[in-house]
Formats: sequence, C-alpha cells, structure tokens
Amino acid sequence: MDKFVNSRTNNIEHKHWHELVVNSAIHPLIVSANFKSLYYDSIEQCHESWEYLMYSDQIERKNAGRLTDKTLQVYAYLDSTDGWWCNGGVDPRTFPDLLPGDKPKEKLWGCYKPDSPRPDAQKPGKFIKYEHPYKAELSIFLLEVPKDIAEFIYLKAGVNPSHSDRQSGFWYSVWKHNIPVTIVEGAKKAASILTQGDAAIGLPGVNAAYRSKDDQGNPIESQLRSEIAMFATNGREIRICFDHDSKTKTQVNVDKTQQFTFDKDDHSELGD
Repeated sequence: MDKFVNSRTNNIEHKHWHELVVNSAIHPLIVSANFKSLYYDSIEQCHESWEYLMYSDQIERKNAGRLTDKTLQVYAYLDSTDGWWCNGGVDPRTFPDLLPGDKPKEKLWGCYKPDSPRPDAQKPGKFIKYEHPYKAELSIFLLEVPKDIAEFIYLKAGVNPSHSDRQSGFWYSVWKHNIPVTIVEGAKKAASILTQGDAAIGLPGVNAAYRSKDDQGNPIESQLRSEIAMFATNGREIRICFDHDSKTKTQVNVDKTQQFTFDKDDHSELGD
C-alpha cells in the first residue's frame, strides 16, 4: 500500500489511515472518499462528533435547544477522544424518482468510531465500539466507489450502464441493473469487499436488515427495512457474509437473521 501514500488526504489521521488501509485492506481512494478523522474544535469548545451524532429532531432538548443533562452525561466522553467517521452514502429510496443523470439524495447518517469508546451500560466489561446518530433511524452503508472499481464490478456482472446511469452513481446502477450484492456487517467490511470488486452493502448490525417493532416500540411482523428492500428485486443474487463467531449464542442469532432474510425475501436469488 506504500505506493498509495500520496492519495492520503489531510482529513485522515495517520493512525486511522493505517487501521483502514493497512489493517482492513481498504483501497486508499475508498478511504479518502468515505472516511475522515474528527477532532476537538478549540474555537467551538466541543468535539466535531457532536454535530454528526446529534442531528435528529427526535432528541429531547431543553427550551433553548440544549441537550438534556442525561444525554450530555452519556456522551460527555466525546470531548476527550478523537476518532473516525464514515458516511452512510446515498438513500436508495430516492432512486425510482430520479430523472436521467440526476444524483440521489445523500444521507446525514453514518457511524463514528471513537479511539477510546464508552462502556456499555447493558453489558458490563464491554464497550460501545461504534456510535450511530442518536435517535436517528438506522440506515445502511452504500459507500462511494472509485470509477475503476465501479467499472470492474460492472464488467463482472456483465452490464454496461448508460452515461446517465453512471452520472446517477454507482449504487443507482447496481440497483437498476440487478447487479449482485453482498451484505456484510459494518462500514469497514463493506469497504474492504468493495476493494475486492464486489458490490457490498454494510449493515450497522446483523439484525439491522429488518425491523420487528414499530416506531413506538410495539412488536410487528418482521419486515425488511425500506432501504435494504430496494435491492430485493427479482433475479438479483444476494450473498450474506457475516463474521464467523465461536460463541453459540452469537451463532444462533446470526442463523436467525440469515434465515429471516432467506424466508422473507422471495424476490431474489440468495447465495451462501
């Protein structure tokens, strides 16, 4: 990867660059397009991560718009540690309404990996490795893909998107031309598999492809979330590629997640 060192941009700290490019085998151009380091802003007297994580209008606030003491207490650690942020990418639900050449909507959603994570109050001894925007709807990672990698994926799939399709972006072309997709957990894994030439969609968790509760928290019949459902089209090959875990409980949960997707998604051809 040394030959790519000049591709590094100023918004990626060296240790984060090393984690992503060297340790996670992600193409430098994918890193530069999707990831950036966040820092404490001495002028604003707060960390940049607050802006990325606290945008939801569902967050309870005081009259002056200030976060509640409870929220401030939970997230106070953000001011004492840096980390990296990854953008969630485009919203596939906007694809059907695009005019030729139009760009899809970009999401505010993404994930933040603090260098020093906070303890998980629900699991003693564990830490919250990744932070997602507070009180915001879960989303998926559709990362920006460099042109050369996009063209390689088109070639593998045997498709040739039109000029206007390409203008609307890689993921629009994947959606429109039924290009096979691989579903993984996390932005880093999605970025690494994209580097290898497969259209990888990242989930924020193994259960994040579907929902089993409504907005009020009431149980509902399990259904695919609207973003991932956009890719559940007739004839599309979908691969589910989650980590292997030696813990029996984790294996059972992953098996349930995969079984749900196999059983519920009767519009696509799913591979191992």
